[in-house]
Amino acid sequence: MWLTVEARFRVWINKCWTGGGMQIPPTMGWRQTFWTILGAFIGLLVLSSINEMFLDLTRSEYFLVIGPFGALMTLQYGLTSAPASQPRNVVLGQVVAGAVSLCFTYIPEAILPVWVRQALGPAFAIGAMVKLGIPHPPAGAHSVIWAAGEHDWSFYSIVVLCSIVSVVPATLVNNMSDKRQYPIYWGYLPKLLHRNLFGPEVKTKASQSLLVDDRSTGSVPQVEDSARTSPKPEETIEEQPHNP
Repeated sequence: MWLTVEARFRVWINKCWTGGGMQIPPTMGWRQTFWTILGAFIGLLVLSSINEMFLDLTRSEYFLVIGPFGALMTLQYGLTSAPASQPRNVVLGQVVAGAVSLCFTYIPEAILPVWVRQALGPAFAIGAMVKLGIPHPPAGAHSVIWAAGEHDWSFYSIVVLCSIVSVVPATLVNNMSDKRQYPIYWGYLPKLLHRNLFGPEVKTKASQSLLVDDRSTGSVPQVEDSARTSPKPEETIEEQPHNP
């Protein structure tokens, strides 16, 4: 039975006012905070050097739109296990969102004003990302910049290139900590590259902590006791006396 309009309104107000009722997540320890600072510094230093390179090569015509990459550093070094932080989302999110948003710049301003385009283009870009399962907040931020129409596909290509490059220091720095694992999945590499280089017995503390023993959902294969998994003895069939 459908709820009445008044009941739906009350539910909506209650959800907005009280929230989900969950606890505030714990703060990060000092050691992990140090790794976050170090990683963000190295990551932005690499991107800033690439920006300087493009400025020199193109005589300041092309450069890296580096602002949204601050959000990327927060994801890669502050939320290493979040789906939006993984390389698949980092790269493909920028590819999809930027392409969608830039396509809206071909609509004449007489039909679609810039202030409307900066809302409509990113909305479709974000929708495309979530539909494809590759949501990435920095890509949504870049899509707003692209929708303004002040940057062309060359700027977009530089951003995609730097997004790919950013995965390298994030992988190297994060995995120096025994409590971090980055990435938790690649998502677009062949299964052959997913094999452990040193055998299945080599595991980090971070990778072990990602395995949550959820027996109710069966997400982790369970190893039962030998007494429970021992095969049942075969039933013997008694031979019936043969009547001549």
